[in-house]
Amino acid sequence: MTTSFNLEDYFTSEKFNFLTEPNDIPEEIKLRGFAYPKFIKTEGVLFIGLNPSFRNGDKMSENSFYTDDNYEDDRYFKKFHELVPPPLEYSHLDLLGIRETSQNGIRAILNSKENEAFVLNQLSMAKKIIEKAQPKIIVVVNSISRELMGLFNDNQNPYESFAFKFYFDSEIGTYRIKENEQLQDKPVFFSSMLTGQRALDLGSFGRLKWHIEWVCQKEFPKPEIKISE
Repeated sequence: MTTSFNLEDYFTSEKFNFLTEPNDIPEEIKLRGFAYPKFIKTEGVLFIGLNPSFRNGDKMSENSFYTDDNYEDDRYFKKFHELVPPPLEYSHLDLLGIRETSQNGIRAILNSKENEAFVLNQLSMAKKIIEKAQPKIIVVVNSISRELMGLFNDNQNPYESFAFKFYFDSEIGTYRIKENEQLQDKPVFFSSMLTGQRALDLGSFGRLKWHIEWVCQKEFPKPEIKISE
């Protein structure tokens, strides 16, 4: 049964500190504030992104928590609706809360020694949220997020304590989490972005949609309804 928890309240209960000083994050990014979803649904499909974007026309703001209503018609979030087979519901979580559109800008932040404590602070909280959400399926929709989570990262990862461990399950054709008591054997799909210049082409998107639906049917079959004679 799908429920949800209030992320704003959860941050308060965990005494989560958004800022960890010192760091060399550009002042412009700091002034934009942070953005997180207000609610995370449990036992659904959890989409993992990297960070909320900052688009032309957006206002500088303090830390904010958005709801689905804020982005009902947003091109980024619409794609999630298309991928999730009913009756499952979805939530979306970015590993980092900082608002920046440039992936190169995010890589520069991740690669700075001065930012390691800042980044790990946010990644550690993201891991707690993922575990608390108990998703039936996880879909990672960003290549940098995939690296941070521990898949196909050949470089030395300063955030290894955050990374998950995976094994490939040939029965379902995708990865599962291992060595994690809360998320053991959860199916995980790794994908490119769903919108933008580097988005999946229509054929790849269609295959991903089919694959998620197939795994849902296999993992969580609907109970048979017996009709009494």
